[in-house]
Amino acid sequence: MISYKLILADSIRFVVDSSTAGLYFPDSLEVSYKLKNVPNKYKALSKEHKHETIPVSQFVFVNKKPVYVLSNGYYYGPYDLKTTGYWAWWETMATMLPYDYSPDK
Repeated sequence: MISYKLILADSIRFVVDSSTAGLYFPDSLEVSYKLKNVPNKYKALSKEHKHETIPVSQFVFVNKKPVYVLSNGYYYGPYDLKTTGYWAWWETMATMLPYDYSPDK
C-alpha cells in the first residue's frame, strides 16, 4: 500500500552516539527534495524522468536492518540500503568508494 503522508524525521532516524546516527524505515521510503530542480541531463535519461521537476529518490532497507551514518557522511551497512531515483544517479563513484580507499600509485 502506498501512503503519501509526511513522516517525522524522528520516526526514521535515531542517535547511536555523538558522531553516528542510525537510519531505518520498515518499508520503502520515497524522499522528495522540494528546494531543488531536476537537471535536464537527468530528465533526458528516460521517459520516466522526463516530466519530473523536483528530485525524488527511493530508499529500501533490503535486509530490514538500519544503516549507520557517520558525522562525515559515510555510512556502513551498505548492503542493507538500496537507493534508486535521483540520488542513485547523482552520487558519483568518488562518494561511493569505501572510507579507507586509497588508489595504488
